[in-house]
Amino acid sequence: MLRKIISFALLLSVFLLMGCTPNSGATPKVQKELVVGMSINYAPIAFKNADKATGLEADFAQALSEELHRKLRIKVLPWEQLAIALKTDTVDIVMAGVSITQKRSEYTLFSDPYMSISQMAVMRVGDSAPSIESHGRNKRIGYIYSTTGEAFVKDNFYNAEHKGFTTVKQGIVAVLDKKIDYFFHDAPSIWYYTAELSLDGIMGWYVPYTEERLAWAFAPKNVALRDKVNTILERWRKDGTLNRMIQKWIRVKVVTPNGQKSISFE
Repeated sequence: MLRKIISFALLLSVFLLMGCTPNSGATPKVQKELVVGMSINYAPIAFKNADKATGLEADFAQALSEELHRKLRIKVLPWEQLAIALKTDTVDIVMAGVSITQKRSEYTLFSDPYMSISQMAVMRVGDSAPSIESHGRNKRIGYIYSTTGEAFVKDNFYNAEHKGFTTVKQGIVAVLDKKIDYFFHDAPSIWYYTAELSLDGIMGWYVPYTEERLAWAFAPKNVALRDKVNTILERWRKDGTLNRMIQKWIRVKVVTPNGQKSISFE
């Protein structure tokens, strides 16, 4: 009888140990990767370096994936395809320097804004500044297709000859080659090409023409992920992480020519 009791106790111990073992036959839960859609022609926000995405948005994407405990996969797409990628669930989130607009909000769920920007201009050294009053008469003005820059130029410089581009570099080169007089884009990229790179022959006209807020975009049904990201973003804002990441890529304080109003990217 004692032998049977001992044998039963040993057998029970074996079963209990098997139940406590992590690899007891249960399939480990695989965490879904975080797929981020990104257009990489917008330095210093998102651009290509050594054949990979880099810049502020790339850093944000990596940090978010770590916070969410999900492996990161950046899917590089043309700017015009990012909205379609969200709609078709090809990506979970778009991180590409997207400005919040009323039209975009009709089909896109936005995070809280992480940075404020404005439209500014690149021009040749010695030329007169862009004049809203003349609405661009006798001027040639460039922008990136399907952006807030395009909308701004067409709404305000309707007397000018308009020229669209697919990349910021193309617009900058067009100014240098005297194919256009001004090129409008978001303030961070204007600063990057005129202050950070200091290209000969061109200058940034650091006057804010608009007020815009950048945010990350989600499919309308992806409320849960958006809310998680907003929680992380708010913590980053409070503990200084957000400001540190922005200052890594945008390191200057831009002052308008009249010396009275500073432009902040925070």
